[in-house]
Amino acid sequence: MTISLPAVANLKLIRYPRTDDKSLRAWSAADEYLIDFLSQINSQSCIQSFFDKGNFNQRFSLSLDRVSGRILIVNDQFGALSVTLNHYAPDYWCDSFLSNKATKINLGNNVTGEILAKPFELDYHHRQIQLTDTTTNKHHPIENNPINFSVTPRESKTIDLVVLRIPKHLSLLEFQLKQLKRWIGPDTQIVAAGMTKDIHVSTINLFESIIGPTKTSLARKKARLIISENKAPISSESDIETYRLDKSGITICGLPGVFSRDKLDIGTQVLLRHLPSFKPHQKVIDLGCGSGVIGACIARDNPDTELLLTDESALAVESSRLTFFINDLANAQFIQTNGLTDVESNQYDHVLCNPPFHQQNVQTLSIAKNMFKEAARCLKSSGELRVVANRHLKYGPILKRYFGKTSIVSKDPKFIIWLAESPR
Repeated sequence: MTISLPAVANLKLIRYPRTDDKSLRAWSAADEYLIDFLSQINSQSCIQSFFDKGNFNQRFSLSLDRVSGRILIVNDQFGALSVTLNHYAPDYWCDSFLSNKATKINLGNNVTGEILAKPFELDYHHRQIQLTDTTTNKHHPIENNPINFSVTPRESKTIDLVVLRIPKHLSLLEFQLKQLKRWIGPDTQIVAAGMTKDIHVSTINLFESIIGPTKTSLARKKARLIISENKAPISSESDIETYRLDKSGITICGLPGVFSRDKLDIGTQVLLRHLPSFKPHQKVIDLGCGSGVIGACIARDNPDTELLLTDESALAVESSRLTFFINDLANAQFIQTNGLTDVESNQYDHVLCNPPFHQQNVQTLSIAKNMFKEAARCLKSSGELRVVANRHLKYGPILKRYFGKTSIVSKDPKFIIWLAESPR
């Protein structure tokens, strides 16, 4: 017997932020493959058809219509899985604010009855372990002591089924699997999917080492399933990468999936050479903060500034918190949001930004466009925006739409530093 689930192609799904590119869909063949499989997981004979003959002998003891615990959807890019499984009251967990926003919008646009799918709420914790040199009985310098970072669900409930889309970054997948390992039980079923170009031997090895025995399905429309049994021991390895900035001595902390988590990227390095002069008590935004490199450098040299660090990635925001914590920096707030949504207007003196130009695996200017628009809204009339960008990105016309005056502070064969003033 199979279960009837809505066909993705029949849903009214939109991408968020919205795009004028009609070729971009809000779902993929991996979503369709997952939904087809989930509709048949209570039929062992149907399940066998997804795999090479003789390559799959795992039995699924779970049926969607008999779920007593929680269904957890991980990395639902635009909400296709959450909308389809809404009847079963799933929780959805994604590091991306934009993906969570898209899921909420698409649930509202497609669910005619009660919206039962809800965000999987987490609390992030960190503390530094104080190490002592046994020969001198003195404490190590603070930056040399390990940081313990943990994530806990706010609601304790058995997870029966995990439905996971393979993320872009392998480090993020590793982090998510480690967290799931701590939350799931021995009978939890784990079903993942991704496009074949995103599933490699290293991907399978992660599932094997962290979760347990793993099988992959036949390919369909360039998508593939991954099925894992929860049998591996729990890992205790750290999820934090650190490196030190040469000139300032600041230690940067990066969590999985965060841009340039283990080394300083060239664009940010260029921007750091062209920071403005800050006056005492000015209000400054590090927009798209990542690991907090720009904000930390400003805070170190200008302790009287009031800093706001924002990013759409929850782990990026936590990375910035860790960077400020380990360097004993203060006067900063940290917000996960889309650009500068909910940030007050006409209050800031400086905005600094190294905007992303990819969403998932697609190149786009829509994220940068929203950042520039929001920066103009939040800046005082005397305020300024500084942007570092790859030379091939056509940011000039976009900046002129939101600022009365734009100029180039610096350019080299790879990067341009834009200065935008007189916000409209």
